Amino acid sequence: MVAVTGPRHRGSWGTRVWRWTVLALIGGYLLLPLIAMADFSTRLPDGARTVEPWQTITTYPDLVSGIITSLELAVLSVSASSCSSSRR
Repeated sequence: MVAVTGPRHRGSWGTRVWRWTVLALIGGYLLLPLIAMADFSTRLPDGARTVEPWQTITTYPDLVSGIITSLELAVLSVSASSCSSSRR
């Protein structure tokens, strides 16, 4: 085990700006498709907005089952990743 003896060096101002820039770009890259999906799925042909398509998801049992399975796999993946990284 390694002991920490002093304050951690966080890097120069330019390094921090670069890290936040990369984080913002990756965040935008990941959020843009979600925003587009919400925009596309709530807009009617006449331009009005409705959440009705999202409310009807629960009327399709196969779709609900698929969503639940996907969420379970995501939880298992995060759990497995957390367990393996905590053992290092």
